[in-house]
Amino acid sequence: MGIAENEEDTRSPLEVTMHTVILALTTFFSLAGNSLVCLALHRNRRLRTTINFYVLSLAVADIILAVFFPFHLAASWLRGWPFGFIFCQFVGFLVQFWAQVSLSILTLASINRYVCVLKPLKYPVFFDKKKTVLSIISVWLFTLLQTLCLTIATPVTFRWSPKHLYCQGTSPDERTERAIYIFFGCFFTVPMLLVIFCYGSIYRVVKKHNTTIVPALQSTNYLRTISAQEIKTSRVTISPVAQWVFVEITTFSSWINPIIYGVMNRSMCREFRNIVSWRTMHYGPAAILVPNVPSGQALRQDQLEKITTNKEKETNKHSNTHKQVR
Repeated sequence: MGIAENEEDTRSPLEVTMHTVILALTTFFSLAGNSLVCLALHRNRRLRTTINFYVLSLAVADIILAVFFPFHLAASWLRGWPFGFIFCQFVGFLVQFWAQVSLSILTLASINRYVCVLKPLKYPVFFDKKKTVLSIISVWLFTLLQTLCLTIATPVTFRWSPKHLYCQGTSPDERTERAIYIFFGCFFTVPMLLVIFCYGSIYRVVKKHNTTIVPALQSTNYLRTISAQEIKTSRVTISPVAQWVFVEITTFSSWINPIIYGVMNRSMCREFRNIVSWRTMHYGPAAILVPNVPSGQALRQDQLEKITTNKEKETNKHSNTHKQVR
C-alpha cells in the first residue's frame, strides 16, 4: 500500500493547468490572509472580543488546512497522488475534520450574535472571554474525537479525486456509504438550521433597528443595550455563513474569511493596513486611560494621536512646573 489508489483523471491539459493555478493562489491567499487575522489579534488587544475569538479559531483551522495545499497542488499537476496511501488517509481525514470544525465554530458564532442582539442582558453571563475560549476548545476536541471514531468504526478509505482536488472518502459497500451520508447529512443540516434561525432572527432585529429604533435611541434606555457596533458585528459574521453555504465544503473557502473581515470590519481592516505597512501603534511609556470607549472597539488613528499628544503635553507641563519649583 505504498501508493494511494487514484480515480481516473479525465481532465484536459488546460483544466489541469487552471486547477493547479487556482490551488496555488488558494494556498497563498489562505496562508497570508489568515496569518494576518492571527497577527492582528496578537498586536491589537482591542480586537480580542468574544466574537473575534471565533474568527481566530476559524483562521487557525484554515491555516492548518492550507499548510497541506501544496500537496494537493502537486497531485493536481502530476494527475495523481504521489505521496503514498497513509498520507492520503491523513490529508483526507484532515479535510473532513476541518469541514466539521468550521461549521461548528460558525454555529457557535451565530448563537453568540443571537444572544448578544436579542438577549443583551444575558450576554455577559454566557459569553465572557473564558467561557468563549472553553467552548471553542471543547468543539475542537469533540469534533476530533467524533471524526476519529467515525473513521475507525466505518471502513472508509480516502483516495485522490481529480474532480474535487482532495483525498475523498469512499466506502466498500452501498450500505455503509448510505449510513455515512445520513450521518453527515444530519450533522450538517441541524447546525445549518440553527444558524439560519439565529441569523434570521438577527436580520429582523437589524431591519427593525434601521427603521424604528435608531430615532428613539436617545429616549429609550432599554434599547441602548443593543449598540450599533453589535449590529455591525452581526452583519459581518453573517457573511462567512453565506460563503460557507455557496462555496460548499471545499478547501477554496479557506481564503474568503480574511477578505470578509478585512473589508467589512473597519477595526480589523485598519490593523491589516498597519501590519502591511509595517506601522506600529505606540502608546508611550505611561498607560493611557481612554474613557467612554466601549470594550472591543478600536480607536481611529486620529483619536489615538490626539490622546497621545495630550498625554505628552500633560507630562511636559508637569515637568516644567517641577523645574520652576526647584
